[in-house]
Amino acid sequence: MRERNTSARRSMMPPVTLYDSLALGEPLLRPVPHPAVDTRGSIWLVGDWAVDVPPSPPRPIPEAARLIALVRDRTGWSARRLAELLGVSHSTVRRIAGGQQPKAAHSGNLPLRLRGVYDVVDRIYLLQHRDPSATAHILDEVIPGRRSAVSELRDGNPAAAYLAAIDALRPPRSPGLLTGDRPKSAGATAPLHE
Repeated sequence: MRERNTSARRSMMPPVTLYDSLALGEPLLRPVPHPAVDTRGSIWLVGDWAVDVPPSPPRPIPEAARLIALVRDRTGWSARRLAELLGVSHSTVRRIAGGQQPKAAHSGNLPLRLRGVYDVVDRIYLLQHRDPSATAHILDEVIPGRRSAVSELRDGNPAAAYLAAIDALRPPRSPGLLTGDRPKSAGATAPLHE
């Protein structure tokens, strides 16, 4: 009965072709060791073969991620503080800093706002002799009768933010004619309006 069962199974199996025996091969009597792979140099060694692997060029950092990194580096701001200026959540800033592209549906014109913030921060950073804490201080400083640069950036006015930061760096002079602090010498002539 057992013999009849195995012959029935053999008749149901497709016949072994030349392709099957070539593709599957004969069973091996001993295990085949895997070739040693040495990847320490520019030329990899795989068993006895030398494989020259060309160096892969580094992938470029997305523009938005690069700008976020530069702004944070030049001001010392946290992701939450930068997100407050850009009008997005801090998780959005962190995702973009990680390399994700900003989505227009979620963030509107975020790349344009980010470019404006970077332009102002970069210029003030250079004027402050590349000092991040001094840059952040100038951007936060409020001059009487004027808003701070951070407030202007929050409202999306990079040009007004730059002017506010410049005024914080070099306060405007008092209105009126320029007058000297030294008395007029004896032989000096006076202007006609005096």
